[in-house]
Amino acid sequence: MAKLLLISLSLCFLLLFHGSLARQRQDLCRLDRLRALEPDQRIPCEAGMIETCNPDHEQFRCAGVAVVKPTIRSSGLLCKNMDQQQKQQVTSYRRGDIIALPGGVPHWHYNNGNEEIVAISVIGTADNIVNQLDNNPRNFYLAGNPVNKFANQYERLFEHGQQQYFLRTLGQQGSCNNVFCGMGVNLTSEVFNIDPELASKLIAEDDERGHIVRVNGKFDIVTPMSNSQGENEQYPIGGDESFCTLKMKANIADPSSTDVYYPGVGGVSNVNSHNLPILELLQLSASRVVLHKDTMMLPIWNTNADSIIYVEKGDGRVQIVDHEGRSVFDSKVTEGQVLTVPRSYVASSRAQSDILEYVVFKTNGNAITYSLAGRTSVFRALPVDVITNAFQISEKDARTFKFNRVEHLLIKKND
Repeated sequence: MAKLLLISLSLCFLLLFHGSLARQRQDLCRLDRLRALEPDQRIPCEAGMIETCNPDHEQFRCAGVAVVKPTIRSSGLLCKNMDQQQKQQVTSYRRGDIIALPGGVPHWHYNNGNEEIVAISVIGTADNIVNQLDNNPRNFYLAGNPVNKFANQYERLFEHGQQQYFLRTLGQQGSCNNVFCGMGVNLTSEVFNIDPELASKLIAEDDERGHIVRVNGKFDIVTPMSNSQGENEQYPIGGDESFCTLKMKANIADPSSTDVYYPGVGGVSNVNSHNLPILELLQLSASRVVLHKDTMMLPIWNTNADSIIYVEKGDGRVQIVDHEGRSVFDSKVTEGQVLTVPRSYVASSRAQSDILEYVVFKTNGNAITYSLAGRTSVFRALPVDVITNAFQISEKDARTFKFNRVEHLLIKKND
């Protein structure tokens, strides 16, 4: 599965996991109306909370993704897939980091700061070699007894005659939800050459702490040192060089990395396979948009990627037109909402609060984006005579239409 995670508040980073997002779209993307969605399931944990959106919603099915929002409190340890190997890479992250991991790689996250970390994780669920059973999100837990984040979804599918084997397996194992539960005490003891008491602790059948547990006392692990540029170094600890030496993160919130910037208007930053090559393997990328009050992102569309918009801060208005020229969304969006924009749908946004910040996750490592208006728009590339005849307007009007908007992507209202 491919997965992308945005952490906001004092820290902000994006996390992506490997997975090809190729799929059959004809029956999944016939969307007459789009909606700005919010998490509809909340799972409390000892040191935080996990929130999820229903992955069976038609918008997520179209994009081939699921969305999870973990909140990690200070001294919280997110036990996603705990590492039982000796080979690992330890790295620190900061606000705006994109962290990329191949699917199925064991990983964990520890909050060693004083403030909460809030993340948005976009998981690729489309047909691929990592999630090959079906398009439903699933996690493989090596430790703890976390609640299945998408349990309600599986139950609903079961009522429609799907996922029968998966649910029966869960029922046989009771409430336990890690790999050792199925192995049992005897096999676990034999495999790891440990006594049954320790094996029972690993099975953790009575552990009710959830996905995010509190670390009591010192968290004793080797961490990267900062270099002279203030960046955290990455290095393997007994690691496999083919994986642990890969560049696996890039920052999307650093002002120095902004691709488009207009003072008092806003900016756009991109992370894709060009500046983080591993994203070519993952087939995921991201953009971050910052708009000041009464500024607008000109209409754009992607030809080879669906977009998942997460509103990180502020309020705004988004308008979306589908490939048949129908308005499918024209409404306010607020902090914490998620909105899917299928490929070939034209979308524009404007800030209604003092500042609007949102992140766009794209289902391609190098999404091809076109502008409808502005200095680099498709109409700028068309001859005046083509515009004149296509729209039945005068040559003067065609030139005005083609050249009047000189900005690129971002404009101030009434500019």
